[in-house]
Amino acid sequence: MKLLADQANFYHLYYTDASRGDLVVKTQLQDGTPVSGVVLMAVNQKTNESYTAQTSDDKGWTKLTLPTGRYQLKVIFHPDSSEPQWAPTVTVSANQSLTTTVVFGKTKGEMMTTVTDQTTGDPLVGVQLHLQSIKDATYQKTGTTDNHGQVNWTSLPTGDYRVSVTKMIPHYSVVGANDQVITVTKDKTAQVNFSAISQTKMLKITSLSESGIALPHVSYRVTTMANEQYRTVQTDDNGRGNSWAITRGALSDSRSCSTGWLSIG
Repeated sequence: MKLLADQANFYHLYYTDASRGDLVVKTQLQDGTPVSGVVLMAVNQKTNESYTAQTSDDKGWTKLTLPTGRYQLKVIFHPDSSEPQWAPTVTVSANQSLTTTVVFGKTKGEMMTTVTDQTTGDPLVGVQLHLQSIKDATYQKTGTTDNHGQVNWTSLPTGDYRVSVTKMIPHYSVVGANDQVITVTKDKTAQVNFSAISQTKMLKITSLSESGIALPHVSYRVTTMANEQYRTVQTDDNGRGNSWAITRGALSDSRSCSTGWLSIG
């Protein structure tokens, strides 16, 4: 109550509403990181009346002005990437401002990434992978495929991620794009699959004369045009050389026999 005088020295009584107070709430993760976009409801435990707060701002703050009484806070909306862990019961006093906290935890999921040989289906061991959150570029993980050709990332906050092959094993290349965007959802394992193709093939050499007769004991030096690999092969009594794996690409040869045909298959 306030007693004020006007210019004519008449006194007036003014009554103020002393039956309300402020409730200031911070919505945050367990580590103190603000959680924005949360909508809270305060339910009066005596009258069962409910009051809805404005959406928490980018710093996690929201405010309600409430009649005095005891209230249970409830979360009626929150981002998919978090879930409430604890919401307090509070007492609002007249002309007082009370600050409290609603704590959230990050929802978690898993991701299994598998890399296989496209032709044989065999797992590829030693492929290096990189994972990065689309929403938070600072959240990153790396991994190397195990004996099953897999990397399993656990306890990932839900959301979208980009998974990339950063280093393939020698003589293999990824089929298609070397990165994928995948969504991790709560309590589930997202599956990511990459396939790769071998850049080597079996080289068979047969030495023939112009008339098609096998030329035995001809020595060949076969070299990739990029000079990455070479090997000397000598044909047997049937004009055939041993098979061996070589990187795909153009080949050149030199031979000890000046006539005849070289058949590579």
